[in-house]
Amino acid sequence: MKKKILYLYSDTGGGHRSAATAIMRAVEHVHKDKYHQEMIDVFASCSGFLNIFAKLYGPVIKYYPKMWGQLYYWLDDEKKLERLEKMSGPFILEELTKLIQNKIPD
Repeated sequence: MKKKILYLYSDTGGGHRSAATAIMRAVEHVHKDKYHQEMIDVFASCSGFLNIFAKLYGPVIKYYPKMWGQLYYWLDDEKKLERLEKMSGPFILEELTKLIQNKIPD
């Protein structure tokens, strides 16, 4: 029986889908048919609310790069990231848990 690999990514336009696809291809190339692989856009599948913010990434870096840079450096702080995780958790954790339980990756 093939082992299952589940790739969770965010389709923001920042290369996450391309990176996941490249990893899948490399695994397939090296291991042929040893694994069942699947990619899922985690925000689109598990949180419509957080997906709104994910979809804003592309336009923000294109039209407001300075604002994105400020946000990026502001969030380069472990305590701020922990708070952000706590705030966003209720919007995704239940559906993400269901997804993983449904897919049962190894």
